[in-house]
Amino acid sequence: MKKLSVYKRLALFPLLFIYLEVVVHAFMGMSFKYLPIYLLFSIAYGAIVTAIIGIFDQSKYVTITRIVVLIFSVIYGTEYFAKTILSTFYPFSILGTAANNHLGEFEGTIRQALISKYYVIILFLVPFLLTLIFMQSPKQAKKRKARKGRSASRASGQDEAQPQSRTQRKSKKRLKKSAVIIISLMIAIVSYLLGLFIVFVVPSKSDLTPKMLYKSDTNFDDQVEQLGLMNMMRLDIKHMIWPVEGEEFTGTEQTPKIEPEAKYNVMDFDIDKMMEAAAGNSNLTWCTKYVQSAAATKENDYTAKIKGYNVVFITVEGMSGYGISQEYTPNLYKMSHECFIFNNFYTALHYTSTSNGECQNLLGLYPKGGNPITMKRTGELKTNCYFSLAPQLNRLGYKSLGYHNNQYNLYGREDSHKNLGYEYYGGHMPEGKFLVDGKSWPQKDSYMIDQTTSMYANPEQPFNIYYITISGHTPYGWNYANQEYKEALADAPYTEKTKGYIATLMEFDKAVDHLVTQLGDAGVLDKTLIVIVPDHIPYGSVEILEELSGKHFGTSEDLSAINESSIDFDVYKSTLIMWNSRMAEDRPKVIDKVCCQVDILPTISNLLGLEYDSRMLAGQDILSDSEGLVVFSSKSFKTDLGFYNRFTQEFTPNEKCTLSGDALDEYVQNKKSIANNKLELTSHLIESNFYDFAIKYLGSSN
Repeated sequence: MKKLSVYKRLALFPLLFIYLEVVVHAFMGMSFKYLPIYLLFSIAYGAIVTAIIGIFDQSKYVTITRIVVLIFSVIYGTEYFAKTILSTFYPFSILGTAANNHLGEFEGTIRQALISKYYVIILFLVPFLLTLIFMQSPKQAKKRKARKGRSASRASGQDEAQPQSRTQRKSKKRLKKSAVIIISLMIAIVSYLLGLFIVFVVPSKSDLTPKMLYKSDTNFDDQVEQLGLMNMMRLDIKHMIWPVEGEEFTGTEQTPKIEPEAKYNVMDFDIDKMMEAAAGNSNLTWCTKYVQSAAATKENDYTAKIKGYNVVFITVEGMSGYGISQEYTPNLYKMSHECFIFNNFYTALHYTSTSNGECQNLLGLYPKGGNPITMKRTGELKTNCYFSLAPQLNRLGYKSLGYHNNQYNLYGREDSHKNLGYEYYGGHMPEGKFLVDGKSWPQKDSYMIDQTTSMYANPEQPFNIYYITISGHTPYGWNYANQEYKEALADAPYTEKTKGYIATLMEFDKAVDHLVTQLGDAGVLDKTLIVIVPDHIPYGSVEILEELSGKHFGTSEDLSAINESSIDFDVYKSTLIMWNSRMAEDRPKVIDKVCCQVDILPTISNLLGLEYDSRMLAGQDILSDSEGLVVFSSKSFKTDLGFYNRFTQEFTPNEKCTLSGDALDEYVQNKKSIANNKLELTSHLIESNFYDFAIKYLGSSN
């Protein structure tokens, strides 16, 4: 029985970690293909915990064990619900952001998810409950043993055995404790080395291998799936202390062909001098090689078409094109069918959905798929965001203002948006005005518009305005922002939840109507470009999008977790509006090219005739003749010729594709390299302050 007790102690925590990993993988729909890897690491981590607890006195063992079991069960459960509800794992490097983001705004969503997933909570707590039922304290065990001894003695008619001396008991306890610690450490070392062997030696044909993930500070989802949640959290702590060093640039390093007769959106950077100056700095070298290899976009019929115009750029909370209709959102419908019609615009989910939606909209870059959060990081580092719209237009004398009708400084916007060059107001306004109408949640977008247009809508100085709306925030139902539209939707053929979502778009549509009216009254509408784009789709309520579109996209759980292996990527299809009243008089240009949020900045820059370098952004001018490319969080991607699924490693050509055989394989490999590099670019660029470095090597004419 004593030996069995030792075996149980050795097995308890390894089994705990294995159990928790299996629960997370099972309920998040993750593949069990990598079970051997996180099984071995789970055994290693469990054995380390066993060794640490083994140091403590036997009298405290049961209490400490119960506490530790509860702690890890809560950690795993919290991470599961964070990913399921908020679409993001919350390792240590993001806890500060989470605390500042006032998650109380998600109270209804969180409460609903916890109630509906009560059985998952129970499963995470099962190990702790078992320790309460089956683990005995030393006093309980001693009494039980004494009772058994007395019963055995009476049954045999013999006197009770003489108790061992105190010295003998202490000696046995020390020996037992030392054995548990030593054996546990040996198990930990062997298991961990076996795990590393599989990660680094056993070949993998996937696009994102365990070896790549082990050395990465991005792709938390894939790290959890392939390496285990505890490994993801350990690597996160490691990379907080020792940041990941830049990898070698793996794309082609030859400058793409330039047609002498064509004009390109490029600037006179001395690439050779940049390469010399970047030597010894891996991030600067990587970025310079990227620029050297990138294909520039050509100028076109729309270059400088609206030079000198004002800009009002609106990032809309939770908007999907499937929710726009002529009946309920007439202004949005009208504007989306005038000037430009983007038939294949995608709003893909990325890490920290809202902030990194803004990253794509404002920087023309894909966000880093991990910590630090890209937009927040630019504010912390005071990164030179040279090609973002505000810096470009401020250099020309524009007035740039930013507004968000939320009283909290979410995702560090006070720093990041001011660093971009906006005079930023998040909830609070000067001169007795307010963006927040009382304390109700969410706020009305129309109120924000009404409070702000007088601050800039005049012909005396060109303006560049940025809005982040809030009325479309989850959860969807009836609330302060959309209550007034309930009667208008009473007979609509939708569920109440979908009606509530449509009502949030109706509130934003009202805000747009107010904006257009007030710009017109101020005499500046005809010289203002209005850009409207989502931050992300309503990923936590896929049933709404399915009801509106009549299509099946997958589950809200999969989409909230950005589990792109189980969704239809057309769930990301949305609407991009670029509208001007003068341009609306012309026949709209229909664009079938695939495009996404990172393409907006270069497209606007070209329309305004701004001097920018198309090689230094991840996006590209949608109106140029370049091929479209949309890269998703999972490294799957769409081009004008088809769709590449990273999970199946298959490219599905569409009717436009005429390639086959080796030519098609070469095309796919080339696009895979380009897609990977576009995702990699942002981290290298932000951490090295690359634009600040590069502008030192501009020609004298610039």
